[in-house]
Amino acid sequence: MPIRDTVVLIGGQIPSIQNHTYVIGKDTALPIRPNINNEIKPSRSDRFYKGLAQGANKNFLTRGLHNVIIAKQTNNGNSDTLKTSLSVLPFVSYSGRPIRHIDIKQLDVFGPTINDTNRRARNWFEKTGNKLHFRSKSYLIRKNLLFKEGNKLDPIEISDNERLLRALPYIEDARIIVQPAGEWNDSIDILVLTKDVWSNAFDLKINNIYSGIFESWDRNILGFGHEIQNNFLWDTHENPSTGYNGIYNVNNIGGTFIQSQLNYLTSFQAKSIKVDLQRSFFTPNIKYAGGITLTNTKTQTIVKTDSLAPLRFNRYDGWVGRSFLIRKNELTKTRRNITITTSVMNNYFYQRPRITENSYYNFQNKTLFLGSIAYTKQSFFKSNFVYNFGRTEDIPVGGIAQLTLGLEKNEFFNRRYAGLGFSASNFIWNLGYIYASLNLSSFFVHDYHEEQGIIQGNLDYFSPLLLVGRFHLRQFVNFDLTYGINRFTNEFLTINDNHGGITGLTNDSLYGNIRLNMHLETVCFTPWSVFDFRFVVFGFADLSWIEKQPQYLLDKFPYTGIGLGIRIRNERLVFNTLEIRFAFYPNIASGSKTKALGLSGEPVLNLPSFLPKAPQLDPYQ
Repeated sequence: MPIRDTVVLIGGQIPSIQNHTYVIGKDTALPIRPNINNEIKPSRSDRFYKGLAQGANKNFLTRGLHNVIIAKQTNNGNSDTLKTSLSVLPFVSYSGRPIRHIDIKQLDVFGPTINDTNRRARNWFEKTGNKLHFRSKSYLIRKNLLFKEGNKLDPIEISDNERLLRALPYIEDARIIVQPAGEWNDSIDILVLTKDVWSNAFDLKINNIYSGIFESWDRNILGFGHEIQNNFLWDTHENPSTGYNGIYNVNNIGGTFIQSQLNYLTSFQAKSIKVDLQRSFFTPNIKYAGGITLTNTKTQTIVKTDSLAPLRFNRYDGWVGRSFLIRKNELTKTRRNITITTSVMNNYFYQRPRITENSYYNFQNKTLFLGSIAYTKQSFFKSNFVYNFGRTEDIPVGGIAQLTLGLEKNEFFNRRYAGLGFSASNFIWNLGYIYASLNLSSFFVHDYHEEQGIIQGNLDYFSPLLLVGRFHLRQFVNFDLTYGINRFTNEFLTINDNHGGITGLTNDSLYGNIRLNMHLETVCFTPWSVFDFRFVVFGFADLSWIEKQPQYLLDKFPYTGIGLGIRIRNERLVFNTLEIRFAFYPNIASGSKTKALGLSGEPVLNLPSFLPKAPQLDPYQ
């Protein structure tokens, strides 16, 4: 029997049904027949803030201050202790029960939230935005479900599906609510609750007074889930002085979970077209994955003489993989897999500068065959206020160990390749989240002589959420070590901002073969809200060591950058996070260019997962 009228209740709310009052201790969904008298009374905190708002409305000044500073304290995910839990836990008690009915409820972009569905659009801006927004088609949500009516509920499958829905570019947040059904509560009804983002946005990036880029995109064209992005570039030093880069994406073609992308670029002296089809191991239960990428490029590159040389090439990449689920922990729901993958990458250049066997590796004609075997274990926690501004975030915990072997056939000689990678993470309740990785890889020539080797180590940490009044604080720490072994003559490391070094710094004359970066950041999520734009204040310190030989790495005082900033984001919109920062550089190398004032749009970050991927070479940058 379908759920006709469903009321989503949040812990702390007080429903009154047929003159009987109840106190809701945790989130739930309650089906109510249309002819039943019912009323949802606000919680004590809601009544407090409503009274405060009524008092502030008595004059213009207090009303303005209230609207800018006070954000209504509903249970919208602002409490980390309510959010940080194993994602699978809410569904474990319903395991094995047949699914009787699936109902989909889509919320307006402005007004309600996943945790407060009774909230309504408050002003002209929000009401107009809801009317202009093309809501995602309900069939679009259904084709992204891993389960259907008549199936027996699998708690892990439902948990995976929540995460997949939240990962869609046009969805702000999602929640799946399970309710007992049937005369003996021997079956279940499922409510899939989703909330779109406002899918249209733009971004302006100014490099200097001569060049920049204007980006505009729609993440959900007319509600059909297709994406289009248009990037308009200009540089008055180039001829022609304008360029265009267009990207068209289709997510989950026909319910197959195949992602497609078409990319067309005509920029100054460059032209490129790329077609990409991918089906990933999007959950540990997926058995088969693979993909293919075709690229044709015509461009120019700078050679040693600082002159431009034409570059024209085709690239073909393909991969396929098979994953075997070998064990599932019934207590923690952690899944363990053995995954076998293989890939082929081919580069063929029609035009290029003069190269040698140990220079300009990226311009060599070659075919690379790679195969890997990986052991993975993974589960997920749900939390908030990590990289986002309050929406639900999925935190992967587990580990992966992967061995990759390969053979490269290039125009000079054949080389063998071997790589070994380890990574692991855990969420420790009293200490926070810790992630560590180590990768070692190299080509081997002649008598197994190492060539283009690399050692990479990484350590990431963030603290538990510290509540100070209505402010939420986290501490982030990152260490990154990269060491290149027998790299080619034109391959080197830098500490530039775009390579994870010092924020706002550029110095192409400062380079080496070994680099250690350390990044410290304290983040304060404020309660301030203006038209649902949230504010995060942060302070950071960057320290970088770089040398040509490892024994000299720590002999000098590190290059440093210190700063403060603010990030602004509305999670109902697909705009990038606006970041304004001020930086000071106590110790930098001569010839460095720095940006004391930075203004940029940054995409939302995600924690690394342990889902297996196509085998590939470790990047050296």
